Amino acid sequence: MRKVPVHYLRPGMKIGSSVFTSEGILLLRSGTFLTKNAVNRLKLMDIPAVYIDDGFIKDVDVVDVISDETRNDAIKKVRNIFGQMEIAKKAQRVCFVLDETKITDVVEKILENLLLRSDVLVSLSDIRTFDDYTYGHSVNVCILALLTGNALNLSRSSLIQLGTGAILHDLGKILTPKEILNKPGELSEEEFKTIKRHSEDGYMLLREKGKIGSLAASVVREHHERIDGSGYPRGLKGDKIHILSKIVGLVDVYDALTADRVYRKGYMPHEAYEMLAAAVDIIFDFQVVKAFLDNIAMYPIGSFVELDTGQVGAVVKAVKGLTHRPVIRVFFEEKSIPVVKTYEIDLSTKLNVMITRVLDFLEVDKLSLKLKQYHEV
Repeated sequence: MRKVPVHYLRPGMKIGSSVFTSEGILLLRSGTFLTKNAVNRLKLMDIPAVYIDDGFIKDVDVVDVISDETRNDAIKKVRNIFGQMEIAKKAQRVCFVLDETKITDVVEKILENLLLRSDVLVSLSDIRTFDDYTYGHSVNVCILALLTGNALNLSRSSLIQLGTGAILHDLGKILTPKEILNKPGELSEEEFKTIKRHSEDGYMLLREKGKIGSLAASVVREHHERIDGSGYPRGLKGDKIHILSKIVGLVDVYDALTADRVYRKGYMPHEAYEMLAAAVDIIFDFQVVKAFLDNIAMYPIGSFVELDTGQVGAVVKAVKGLTHRPVIRVFFEEKSIPVVKTYEIDLSTKLNVMITRVLDFLEVDKLSLKLKQYHEV
């Protein structure tokens, strides 16, 4: 199963992971074969990509860290909360109060899902429409933050505060002009200053309108602070930044890097992984980065990779703590020669073999056709 941009989809391709509308309504069920109308509908709905089952690893299930039901329910509730806050602020309704229980209910459900799937690595990215980026991003940051906090053995009460701060971290953007938020080009210095106000704006909204714990509110305020003091709004350094804020700051960057946006395609997981690893003890805390990256598949299951031996295959398994050394099922020998019978290489034991690159969807398409022709001979 691999993620394919919508403009490369063709009728006859098989959906690998169910596709939902921004309201959580099932659009295409896993296992459905695409039609021309279905492809056009995906394009009209501004869905950037979908997961396709190309038949390479039929015996390998790719499981998300939380259920579709939990994710969709969380996005709907976040959309509703943000919408109510935006309406209240525009109408200057001082009587409106953000109810913490509505947030904690969502956070507890996500946490419950994560604990039930504690052995699962993050291997799937959330597919969201361009218009619903904020809501999907808020939920994904909550999921990734809780995953990291749990790996750091935080108490349940701290995890709830962490998840609450994470899901509300971009609340202040309801006060940011939409034309700046969605600007496809580079921001001017003044526009960037406006964007940077969202962390303080979110904090003030929670202090004015919410019954949210002070720790969660601080996470909203501090999620752009960096340990070298280069962050904002207060330029805090090192341990002056709360551990919960450090976690949300890190996962916020990862999710933003890997998400498809109107103005750019998202980075591949291994690229974002390497960027964060390179920033250890510079702008991000070492323990936080390690706890996070140990739970993220550097090479998601289904990714096609080339080894330094010239072999090409699909990632079929990865374990926590060794996500950079997955198990590869080899389909092609050197010079793209199809193997007679597939076999697997466990890179966690074959330390002399390295992944040199990840193949893109067009390269995999060509190899798929080549393999089909080989088996037809």
